[in-house]
Parts: sequence; C-alpha cells; structure tokens
Amino acid sequence: MLDNATVMKESSLILAIAGADSYRYTEEEWNAATDPINKNAYIWADDVFVGRESLDWSYAYRKILYCNTVLKGLGEIQVEDTHADALDWARGQALFHRSMAFYHLTQVFAPAYDRSTANSDTGIPLILVPEIDVKHSRATVADCYERMVLDLNESIPFLRDTETYRERPIKDAARALLAKVYLDMQEYGLALALAERIIENQQLMDYNEIDPTQSLPFPFYTNENPEILYNAICRFGPLTMVSLEPGLLASYTDDDLRNQLYFRTVRGKLVFYGSYSGAAMTPFGGLAVDEMHLIAAECAYLLQDYKKSRDILKGYLPTRFRTGRVPDVDVLNNDDLLEFILEEKRRQLAYRGTRWNDIRRHNKLGTRSIEIRRTLHGEEYILEPHGLKAVWPIPPSAIELGGFEQNPR
Repeated sequence: MLDNATVMKESSLILAIAGADSYRYTEEEWNAATDPINKNAYIWADDVFVGRESLDWSYAYRKILYCNTVLKGLGEIQVEDTHADALDWARGQALFHRSMAFYHLTQVFAPAYDRSTANSDTGIPLILVPEIDVKHSRATVADCYERMVLDLNESIPFLRDTETYRERPIKDAARALLAKVYLDMQEYGLALALAERIIENQQLMDYNEIDPTQSLPFPFYTNENPEILYNAICRFGPLTMVSLEPGLLASYTDDDLRNQLYFRTVRGKLVFYGSYSGAAMTPFGGLAVDEMHLIAAECAYLLQDYKKSRDILKGYLPTRFRTGRVPDVDVLNNDDLLEFILEEKRRQLAYRGTRWNDIRRHNKLGTRSIEIRRTLHGEEYILEPHGLKAVWPIPPSAIELGGFEQNPR
C-alpha cells in the first residue's frame, strides 16, 4: 500500500498554487478554460467547488486512509525480532505520509498557525483510525501541528538514510517536513537546526552545469536529481494554459540561470517548465534541498542572526546565478534581506504551493502585508492580507458526510 505511487505521491496543493501569485489568466485564457474549480479558485470565489469534489481533500484523506490501515495492521502483528526492523521501516513511512497529508490539508483548509489562537482556531479532521464509520470533528490548529511533530519525530529513527526510489521517504525527508512544520509554529531554532543538518548531508545542483537547450531542464528520472528528498506531484491543471505572473517573471534577472531553465515557449506562449517532478509541466509537490537552504536563511533572519542568514545565501546563490554574477547580499540592509529571501523563495519554488503558505504566514506574523489583486472583465478581485479567503472552504461533500463546521468566507 505504501508503494502505491498513484496514491502516495499525490500532494494536495492545487488550491495553494491556484490562490497564490505565480500565474495570471488573460481574459482570452479565462474564456477558454473549462474547469470551474480552477476558475473559481483564481478569483477566490465564495463557492469554489460548485458541488464538485476537491482533489486536495480527497487525495489527502485517501492517503490518510491507506496509512491508518497500515498502522493498524502493524500494531496487530506479532513477529520475531528478526523482522522488527522491516515493520519499523513500514511504520516510519506510514507516519511520514500521513503527516505530509495533514500538513497539506492545514495549508489549504485551516488558518495559518498563530501562537496566540492556535488552541482555539479550527483546523482539520485528524483521522487516526481506518474505520470509515467513526465520526470525527475538526481538531484545533494546535492539535494538528502537535500531531505532525509527534509523528514525524517518531518516524525519523525508523526511516533509512537513502532509498533507491525517491517516492519512499528517507530520514532527511522527514526532517525537511518537520522543519516546515516548525517554521509555521515559529520554532525557528528547531527549524534551522533541521534544515542545517539536511544541508550538511545533501547537495545542491549547480545550474551553471545544466544544458539549457535540452528538452527537459531537470532529470526525467527523479532519482538523478540530487536535490530531491521526497518526490511528489501536484495535479494543477492550468499550468500550460495560463500566463506567468508578470511580476514574478520580471524578478528573474538576466544573470539568473532560471531564466533559461524554468521557462519554455509552448504553442506560442511562455510557460513554466522548471518542475522537479520529472514531468516538466506537472508541478513538483515534494521536498527538496533547495527549499531547506531558503528555510535556513529565513529562520536565521527571524532569529536576528543576520550574518548567518547571509552566509547561507552565499552558499546557495552561486548555484542559481551565472558564475561571477551572483547578487551581493552584503549590500542589503536587514529589512531588504528578508524581502530578498521571500522573493528568492518565490522564484526558486515557483509552482510548488509554498508561496501560498509564505503569504499567509508573513501576513499573520505582521512581517509583511502581501495583497494579491486580479482583474477580469473589468472587475477586480482582492486577496486581502488578513481576509477570510486565505482559508479555502471545506468541500460540500465533506460537510454533508462528516457534518464538519464550514470555514467562513
């Protein structure tokens, strides 16, 4: 069950990509689009799903069902010590996959973590058993994050240092996910320590060494990409049908190697082509080393260790910019340094669903006030920094079957 890649490698970040500022519909593209959920998500509509299923919700809870089935079965097996390691390995994988699903669900269907309100903010249903006839309620945001911390810390000793297939999690993948959880929880020291350990263990690609003329900029076989810690995909349909957000596109300077590696002209339109998923136009929804460098730099900054933050960037940026043309972070004042880190995350991690979390998180922290405006047919739509629409509605089928409280819009 855990090797069923059709289930396990699906990440639930469609709405996270749809709601953020990486792309823009022209009116012609909008009129040609046929998926009502994608169109409604683009304008943060009150009724996003119009009676349809949410793949973010169903993919995640299908994965959770598989993991809970495995965990229950493992608990019922009586084995000799000679088989204990194999069972522990399976348990570690199940705990990781379930935590990954919980994490994605909290990014989409729960408010951003707030230390002052996490114990009362409504999170997601924390389903921990495989029985489908058990009634569940929505846990608090604090309970959701505490469960992820507990399960990921338990999983790490059971996982292996390396795996033949990147669809199987390794220790550093669990550490990476835990670093993201701690970042949300404002446990910056813990997140930094995990990210630095991964940076020490793993390597970055040097984009200077990648041939920009090859058909796929990054390896089709994800095992050949040394940055991938855990491979997952996100089925965000409009990727090849929409235009890139002009502000994002303009942020890639002439010396930025991603200008040639991330974008291709397809049917006369410039589209994003820089996915780590092994399929250029299928967004990467997994965990990778590049994100850990940027999380480490951000955490060091938020801990007011500005020198360390700059030093981390100095180790990372030469792999993304032309040799000898790397941005000088020493000339940035401290406020501009945070802006640079967030913009670099937006550039490097485009179409991975992480930008949505960064927007929500920094708006909640008050370190930034990020607003998104979109105009269609003369009407303007706004995602306000502290508005209700930064949390997506629970799908109507889940409300009907589970009786869950709906998110206000």
